Amino acid sequence: MKISHNWLKELMPHNFTTEIISETLTDIGLEVEGVNIVESIKGGLKGVIIGQVMTCEKHPNADKLSLTTVNIGGHTNLSIVCGAPNVATGQKVLVATVGTELYDEKGDAFTIKEAKVRGELSQGMICAEDELGLGKSHEGIMILPEDSVVGTKASEYFNIDSDEVFEIGLTPNRADANSHFGTARDLWAALNIHKGYDTSLARPKILSIEGKVASPFKVTIENTESCKRYTGIVLENVRVQDSPDWLKIRLESIGQRPVNNIVDITNYVMFELGQPLHAFDADKIDGQHLKIKNLPQGTEFTALDGSVKSLDKDDLIICDGTDRPLCIAGVYGGLDSGVSQDTTNIFLESAYFSPTPVRKTSFRHNLRTESAAHFEKGTDQHQCLEALLRAALMITEITGANSNSQYIDNFPNPLPLAVAEIHTEKVRSLIGKSIPNREIQLILESLSMIIDKVDENKWKITIPSYKTDVHRQADIIEEIVRIYGLNNIESAKKFSFSMPEQLANDSMTSRQIAMQYLADSGYSEAMGLSIINSTQWSKITKNENFEGVRINNTSNVQLDLMRPEALATALEVVAHNQSRQQNDIRMYEYGRSYNVTDQKEYKEDEYISIFGTGSLWDESWAIKTKDSFDSFYLKTTILNLLKRLNVTKFQEKKLTGDPRFEDAIELTMGPRRIAVLGEVSKSWLKASGIKGNMTFGQVYWEKVIEMINNKPIKFKEFSKFPVVRRDLAVIVGAEVTYESIRLLANKTLSNYLTNMKLFDIYSNEEQLGKGKRSMSIAFYFTNSVKTFEEKEIEDMMKKLIETLESKVDAFIRK
Repeated sequence: MKISHNWLKELMPHNFTTEIISETLTDIGLEVEGVNIVESIKGGLKGVIIGQVMTCEKHPNADKLSLTTVNIGGHTNLSIVCGAPNVATGQKVLVATVGTELYDEKGDAFTIKEAKVRGELSQGMICAEDELGLGKSHEGIMILPEDSVVGTKASEYFNIDSDEVFEIGLTPNRADANSHFGTARDLWAALNIHKGYDTSLARPKILSIEGKVASPFKVTIENTESCKRYTGIVLENVRVQDSPDWLKIRLESIGQRPVNNIVDITNYVMFELGQPLHAFDADKIDGQHLKIKNLPQGTEFTALDGSVKSLDKDDLIICDGTDRPLCIAGVYGGLDSGVSQDTTNIFLESAYFSPTPVRKTSFRHNLRTESAAHFEKGTDQHQCLEALLRAALMITEITGANSNSQYIDNFPNPLPLAVAEIHTEKVRSLIGKSIPNREIQLILESLSMIIDKVDENKWKITIPSYKTDVHRQADIIEEIVRIYGLNNIESAKKFSFSMPEQLANDSMTSRQIAMQYLADSGYSEAMGLSIINSTQWSKITKNENFEGVRINNTSNVQLDLMRPEALATALEVVAHNQSRQQNDIRMYEYGRSYNVTDQKEYKEDEYISIFGTGSLWDESWAIKTKDSFDSFYLKTTILNLLKRLNVTKFQEKKLTGDPRFEDAIELTMGPRRIAVLGEVSKSWLKASGIKGNMTFGQVYWEKVIEMINNKPIKFKEFSKFPVVRRDLAVIVGAEVTYESIRLLANKTLSNYLTNMKLFDIYSNEEQLGKGKRSMSIAFYFTNSVKTFEEKEIEDMMKKLIETLESKVDAFIRK
């Protein structure tokens, strides 16, 4: 939320500095996230001075340039080269001195420098109006009246408006402060208590309706649950045109684009008082009758922007006497009833629409307007009329409109003000500070709360209608401590807390271990969005019919699909980095993927993905080869990661039929897949805009958690006796994998076989036979109680060879 300091000063005149106002707002729960300087002309014309041309001669080296000397009130005249055809001696002009920053029509800054132009010194620039942002003309320099005073700052001459705008991070529960008056009201309470500020708030002036005739219009509320109150007034002989400069500047300072005087006034009042309004062309309302109701499902409505909306039966609609939809209540106006340049009479609306229906309708039709944002936070039912008459007064003053009739106020069920009971001893107990009753009373009264004392410590509090989130004692205590100031409450000398039996769950602890290992291994953490572009994903996967978990993302309609696959983020991250000349990448991510099962149920899976591209090492004279990040390197990382988590017993096999990969393997334990890794499909990389190769691995985290052994990893002393290595060259069919041989060997020699390494693969049809290949494998045997005898090793190798010959039809090369 943007709050103008100049606007605040109109509502509560003060001389407090911007720093004090910022600190006070933050202390009372309206956190100031930043303060921006806003000027009616960008740059504020700083460095621009009124000068007088003392001499003007033709430039000796350029036909279209003039040499001038200009007096800007100093001891020495400036020498300035000017290209304007209308420059002449004696003129009062605007001079941008050296160091001045000006802005072009795109808003880009350029600095005036001392320079030589065609060999002649130029110490500034005599400006045209478009160069200063004072107009659009560039036909020549801007010439001021004769009575203009030399040496006057242009910012003073043109009365440049400068404002500090507070950027406030308004929380959803603070609807009462969702306006300049609401913010001023809260600020006044704090300054009154802590700074002795006692000047009354300047409540905005409103239109007097004394002596007016009854309104010719009629209002009927058919849905009193969604519309609690509806007020309106007819204004005649309106002239729709541009707003005065002060109104434009005020709206622009808080980031609002001026439209015309009627729209700008309704916006102004909304940001001043927090109450949205809407203006109808009164002559387009059939029967001079407005109905607030719901229309049948599918009714068509043409919105102000020309789009046609299919209405939902739960949308609250403002209709005319013929039930023709004129406006989606609280959200968006209609084209057929909107104010235009031809409008002469308007019907001005100020109503209370319930937050929930407005929010649902706004999201349903993807119409996120300031009006809807105010209504869905909650507005004050008792402020509708004040806002209506405030806007009506401004319209009569600015447009020359007439107000000849009374307002309409349809308020079928006024809600009574909320009442809550507090105990001041309880207040002190919960706050942790002995605040005297008198001080509690002053704080509550500064917030416009009415106190009825039952006894000294038991009070009944009547809560003002604008405090829509205050209902009970705890809420009132929060209001007290907010204004009293958390910074004024000392820290307790003693803290009490309970110690949980388990500080963290196994999944969290294990995840921290895993991510710390990857970070220590040189991988950087990626944090991708869980929402992706469905069109891009369909392009990558070549599956236009992919559904997945879709969302209606009104903030960014392109991001409409919950991430179905860990690889989606990895592809985005790599493409993003490569586009910024970062090609050597090693990254990991913990995240979740989202899918729909065959039973149409939503499924959410946790994963840790590890991926990379490019070289492993930085370019160096000492490194002769550039090793690439490939499947072998990634496999080592994943195996070490699982080992670090005490997951050691699993099988490895080739993965086929997975469109994500060119070549891949998977790690499994029984039917459970715990990890996959491989080289990403070329077509997927091309569709993602990724150059070169990319290696990707995914650890299925939930499956790993199921397998984690809760017993701690224990140290086992190395054997004092020598390890024995035996190499074996095994000729097998091409379909036989090293993994199957490893499993057979471990099963056969589980007591003493401690390690195996495949160190060579050889293929030659002439020597080995068709469809055959040779694997050279090193077997390592360890005995923890004695040194092996040669015969024991020979017996084990013989047993191993027999197993391989019988199980995989192996032939042992001699």
